[in-house]
Amino acid sequence: MNRFTIAKLAWLGTACCFATLTPATTREATAQETGAQQAATNTPEQRFFDWTDLKHEAAVYSERRDRMMSLLAEDGADFHIVPGAEGRSHGTTFRQTDDFLYFTGLELPHSILVLDVRASKALVYTPRRDVRFESAARANDFPGRPLADDPELASRSGLDIVLPYEEFDSALTHYQRTLEICDKSNDRMSILSVMAKMVDANKGLEKYDVAVTLCLEILDHYQDNRDPQGTVDTLEGMADIYISKGEKLKAADAYRTISSIHKNFKHDNIAAKFIEKAETLES
Repeated sequence: MNRFTIAKLAWLGTACCFATLTPATTREATAQETGAQQAATNTPEQRFFDWTDLKHEAAVYSERRDRMMSLLAEDGADFHIVPGAEGRSHGTTFRQTDDFLYFTGLELPHSILVLDVRASKALVYTPRRDVRFESAARANDFPGRPLADDPELASRSGLDIVLPYEEFDSALTHYQRTLEICDKSNDRMSILSVMAKMVDANKGLEKYDVAVTLCLEILDHYQDNRDPQGTVDTLEGMADIYISKGEKLKAADAYRTISSIHKNFKHDNIAAKFIEKAETLES
């Protein structure tokens, strides 16, 4: 074998080594790059208290709830329902309802606080997850945020129990039993109080037709007893339900009825304000 042949074979061997090694090295580098990309997109889900905290110590909110339950117990009430804001921003910043924020300090969307007076318990029904922070298409930007499934939510806020929102539906049976007891004892004030809470509960569950039906029953009670203030308050609540339901004309009718009641009592300025509300909805 001459030197040319040996040199040629040596060159071929080196070339073969490069030919063998280069693709493997490329595949390894590609795999590492892919792994890095996956790691970048697999952002861990964010917990509620990762991005916010209570404005006050949890004990402050617990004291507020306890004080409220004491007052309710003095009035003979069994429970109190505080609905939160729906959490659908529609382009604006989410703002919790004042009462829910006062008693819990939590910016939870589409949630309900229940103060169980007899059991001395504070329960919050909230969605399992906050859909505002979920996006399959943009998992890195919106990895998800658990709410009812977050065990820290109850412990750090001082609440007794945090339950999935869908379980509140079954809790309505308890309020229905309470209503039946009040009805048997002909306790009119308790009946109206329980029915008003059930209106709030069904509105929170977006069962608008049920909420309206309850409002109509409440109206019958107030009209039978010639209670114009109760009638006006109930009609205003119905208007809110109709607006949530997207039925603006029905809400406008409710406002016009309120206006006519105020007109009968010579409350001309208040009557004019409700007419203005009706016209705004009708425009």
